[in-house]
Amino acid sequence: MNGKRSNYPFGEVGSAEWTSKNGSKLGTCSYPGYTGKVFEPIDEYKGDFARTYFYMSTCYKDKRLDYDNGAIMFSGSDMKPWALNMLLEWHRQDPVSQKEIDRNNAVEKHQHNRNPYIDYPELAEHVWGTLKDVPFTLDGTGEYFHALPATNVTATGFTANWTVSEGATGYMLDVYTIQTTGDEASEVLLESDFMSGLPAGWTKGNGYSANEADGYRLASGSQSGSVSTMLNLEGRVATLTVNAKQYKNDNGAELSLLVNGKQDTVWSTTGSYVDYTAELSSDASTIELSAKSGKRVYLSSVRVETLGSKPEQVPVDGYPLQVGNVLSHDVTGLLVGTTYYYTVTPVGNGVPASNAVEVFTAIQMGLESADDGQVLWHVSGNELSVSGLVSSAVQLFSFTGVPVYSASDLSGELRVTLPGQGVYLLRVDGRTYKIMND
Repeated sequence: MNGKRSNYPFGEVGSAEWTSKNGSKLGTCSYPGYTGKVFEPIDEYKGDFARTYFYMSTCYKDKRLDYDNGAIMFSGSDMKPWALNMLLEWHRQDPVSQKEIDRNNAVEKHQHNRNPYIDYPELAEHVWGTLKDVPFTLDGTGEYFHALPATNVTATGFTANWTVSEGATGYMLDVYTIQTTGDEASEVLLESDFMSGLPAGWTKGNGYSANEADGYRLASGSQSGSVSTMLNLEGRVATLTVNAKQYKNDNGAELSLLVNGKQDTVWSTTGSYVDYTAELSSDASTIELSAKSGKRVYLSSVRVETLGSKPEQVPVDGYPLQVGNVLSHDVTGLLVGTTYYYTVTPVGNGVPASNAVEVFTAIQMGLESADDGQVLWHVSGNELSVSGLVSSAVQLFSFTGVPVYSASDLSGELRVTLPGQGVYLLRVDGRTYKIMND
């Protein structure tokens, strides 16, 4: 096992070249943000490894963990966005076990220190996750109260969950969507010129990227390439405009956009510089532009401008609702393929409202069709082709709601490279289809 594990980074395997007797895998990474070879442990140990990495990143904050293959998951002592997002998911899906607690106790006897992410699993959310703006306390009272991730998510509902708030006589649950209004002036937040080299504030990723006469090139014949930067949208949605073209004869070279470490949009470039646009949600904090080896791309400029719109909460009918002295509540009657949010406010003890939890209602499993008389789709290898488009708005999500592709006013045929195996949700002009990539 250790021989196969070698020093490959952890990841989620899409195509396995080796599988152990207990189900661990070695193969190509399918998690958005990295496409190299990774080792995937079985589910019951994923949380263990995640909390170990959290400990290392915290304990050795002033050290470098990005030597050799460590650079795939770390930059200095900070986890890269794709790795952090994946490990947070592992941490949530595989809670602390008694075996892990026993190991933490045994380590303390020899090292005289402990892993706080085992003793206080919720601490990971305060440091990196959904509770970064919520103060952490050890007693579980006062400001420590927070809403937990939703469970039992279906096409039309979910179960909202939250922690205990000492002294509360009940809880008020608020469920809402976010819409925008155009009552604010737009503002340019980022204006980067790549024709003279890598602009200030941008960072080169692994692989090849360099300034050339025709623009700033991402990728070479044998290496992929990427650049990234940080954003602060201050709670506003924004438009990203990327001026780019393909490298020489690399026809249709794809330029990928990752937002917060997850794939958002893929554009097929042409031989001339063209503006490509995408909408950035209000929580976008990092953007990354990348190209694959042999399909090189030139960058000319990048611009981020707010849409002149203001996010506004629109409550779901029947909410806010006082749900009694319980720690969960079933929310039903929602729209398919829609992003909802919920907060919880304790009643009777003066504790303020919790953090907001985001939930994407998935499509019903029965809605699977290759041809509905209007849209025809087909998957071959990792390529999805969609035909029958007439000035259509198209969105593609992973089954958990992670954006993969988004475009509007498309006609004819669309081809999109899927990031890995699994179930995807295709939305065309409001109609939703379940796509299976085996």
